[in-house]
Amino acid sequence: MKMSLTRPAGFLPALLLVGACVAGAGVPGAAFPSTTVTALIWLLGAAGALCLLLRRGIDLDDRARELAARLCLEQKARQVAESALLDTQTVLTRIVRQQDSVREGERKRIARDIDDELGQVLIALRAELSLMQVASAGIHPATHQKTGAMIVTLDLALRSLRVLAGELRPLAAG
Repeated sequence: MKMSLTRPAGFLPALLLVGACVAGAGVPGAAFPSTTVTALIWLLGAAGALCLLLRRGIDLDDRARELAARLCLEQKARQVAESALLDTQTVLTRIVRQQDSVREGERKRIARDIDDELGQVLIALRAELSLMQVASAGIHPATHQKTGAMIVTLDLALRSLRVLAGELRPLAAG
């Protein structure tokens, strides 16, 4: 436990200094007094003043040590917090990369499914419409014309499907 000088204890040297001045000793720093009692009172007053200055110096030194210790603790706490923040940032970066990888894999799978399954069905439909158009060429001109229009529409759908599947596929890293 730290001992501190309270006001009454610090008041005694100041009282001795005032008493020395009243007794005719003069102010410290003036000419040294001639009588022994006056000199003793003067020395006691000067010693009291020195004690006060020393006590203030010790108090300031204690306060400086206390502040330095607190600063050290705060710096350590900040270092721990910064380390935890860096760890969190590393984990979040890893999670984001993992999510991006999963998202790109899912997009690739969807694009492949669209292109493979739906594309095959539309190509088979186009082949059957082409056969129907060839078969109806001279027999039913209206059917021939209508199947031609259907083939054009189906070709547009196939082109749109390929564009959509291409947009879903991830770009090659370059």
